[in-house]
Amino acid sequence: MRPPQASCARPLVCKARSARPARASTSRTGEEKFVDKLLTLTNKIAIGDPTKRENWLGPVANKSSYRDYADFSEELSQGGRDLTAASSARRRVGKGYFCAPTLAYLPTIHRLWKHEMFLPITTITGYDDFNAALRLANDATMADRRHLRRKKEAPSSST
Repeated sequence: MRPPQASCARPLVCKARSARPARASTSRTGEEKFVDKLLTLTNKIAIGDPTKRENWLGPVANKSSYRDYADFSEELSQGGRDLTAASSARRRVGKGYFCAPTLAYLPTIHRLWKHEMFLPITTITGYDDFNAALRLANDATMADRRHLRRKKEAPSSST
């Protein structure tokens, strides 16, 4: 079973890297609808015994990452708005350290907005100006960052 995915419509800029989501920026005009859908999909993700098909989300890398998740969750609840109540959503299963995916609104000036956490934490913000959102999405500290740019408009045909 493949992980559910939120539809990334035109006014949305997503920045994610495989299993380590980082940031999502959405147009303020479509923000409520996008966040509601993303939250619905995120809340359907089960964590637990990885031998069960419904538990496709694996554990975090190690005990240190598990502690970081708790620390980041606390910081998110202080400096932003945690949408998924992540602070209570971590547990040991066998030898693995499992953390539920977390969504949090966060001001872009917060240190965690740019910090690569390598955990199932996605920070969300709204934007008014698409070009500013592109600059924000490309403002990453990782050397392997992926650049986002405005899709070129298809040439209009005049007949």
